[in-house]
Amino acid sequence: MNKDWINQAMERWSAISSKLEAEPSQGFERMGTIPLKLRPPLVDTLDCATMDPYREANRRLWEAWAAIHPRAEFYRVEDFKRGRDPLKPFEVEELGDVAGQTLLHLQCHFGRDTLAWARRLRAGLALRSSSGSRGTRAEPRDSSGMFGGRAPGLGTILVVILVVLAACGQNTSPPGGPHVVATLHVGATPGVPVVGGGFVWVPNSAEGTVSKIDPRADRVLDTIRVGDPAQLRQRGCLAPDIHAVPVGSFGVRLCDVPSALAYGAGSLWAAKGDGPAIVRIDPGSDQVLATIPFAGQPFALAFGPSGLWVADWLNDSLSQVDPQQNRVVATHAGFGGGPASLLVTSDAVWVSDSQADQLLRVDPHSLGVVARIPVGRLPLALAYLGGAVWVRNEKGSSVDRIDPAHNAVVSRIPVGFFLGRDGQDGIGVTSHGLWVGGLDLQLIDPARARVSARVPLPAVAVAGDGKTSLWTSNLAGTVSHVVTAP
Repeated sequence: MNKDWINQAMERWSAISSKLEAEPSQGFERMGTIPLKLRPPLVDTLDCATMDPYREANRRLWEAWAAIHPRAEFYRVEDFKRGRDPLKPFEVEELGDVAGQTLLHLQCHFGRDTLAWARRLRAGLALRSSSGSRGTRAEPRDSSGMFGGRAPGLGTILVVILVVLAACGQNTSPPGGPHVVATLHVGATPGVPVVGGGFVWVPNSAEGTVSKIDPRADRVLDTIRVGDPAQLRQRGCLAPDIHAVPVGSFGVRLCDVPSALAYGAGSLWAAKGDGPAIVRIDPGSDQVLATIPFAGQPFALAFGPSGLWVADWLNDSLSQVDPQQNRVVATHAGFGGGPASLLVTSDAVWVSDSQADQLLRVDPHSLGVVARIPVGRLPLALAYLGGAVWVRNEKGSSVDRIDPAHNAVVSRIPVGFFLGRDGQDGIGVTSHGLWVGGLDLQLIDPARARVSARVPLPAVAVAGDGKTSLWTSNLAGTVSHVVTAP
């Protein structure tokens, strides 16, 4: 990565804007001098009746985040406890001096900014929560530790914290159905799990390692070092503010090491951008067998009959790695909005062109695009089951079924909202069907083309063993083993 992250992101969006035909209803907004192609707001097409599920999903999403973000480095809670002020200058300027005033703060997160305002008020603290102790007032004291356990001053501040702590998911699976048998702590920011070689492999994308899990004993056997994301951060991959990264640009993943895993030819393969390179690992000894130089930024991996395939989302390219030679043998660039996910079948390489809302069918011999199939909004995760290709549309909240014989979508299945980081998702396959994550773990019946069961387990990405086990990566930095009904 030879440019800072913002130049990369702006170039990406500029390229997307020039390649995609603007629809009449779509507008453009300028960030600096680069036009950003924006989609029409989803709420424009919703009425009040259909808003309720969206409100509920948003509530549950923030509920999950509020339990995790206080531990995240981004929010710097420990620095806040030592006196750092997290408020933006424009916020302070707009309100001016609030000392001695009464403030109603409509807080939708875990309360750090609320306490920051309490410091400026030099006032005591009263809390009102929208769940649990609804309608109650806390004593004017600080139990967060952010004021050293003392009240921040005199007077009273009324704080309405709009966070909810009760999960509202409904388990629609039958008794004795899918259930969690183990939840394991792995490394920082676990990505999409991979099942292969008798083990489960989890990329810890914030620390450059892979966790090796024994699915029979439900324990982590080893942590394998494959790279160092700090090298990418030193080169400027990290955004100064995560909220400045355009949603759907996948820019939040530019620092991930490893960015993806795949299993095939008796080996585990890991993509790392700090080489950049593809690392081949022996699943028995956990030793690196080969480090294959890669000209670009490897983003996604998939293995199949034609070998290992690497998608470079940042540079619009698709590459083939020969496992016999341990080298890149072919590369083709110019895939539109950027290849973000891969699936390899006997006669094709399927590529999610996420920014163009297309699924590409690529000939594994010529690397030419055989078909460009329009799908839902922001397609990403791919799977193959029952003679069909399945793609999850992250922004479309749907899963499309594609008939390879006609290169066309034959059904679209509404699913719940995507949960997690942009550009990171996986579909799990078991003997029961397809599983997708989100605020609930959802089972898709491929024969009836509909969601047939929901389990109230928030999951970022899902991987299946093709039989009765699922593995989910979770927002809390853990991995759960879910056993489906026999």
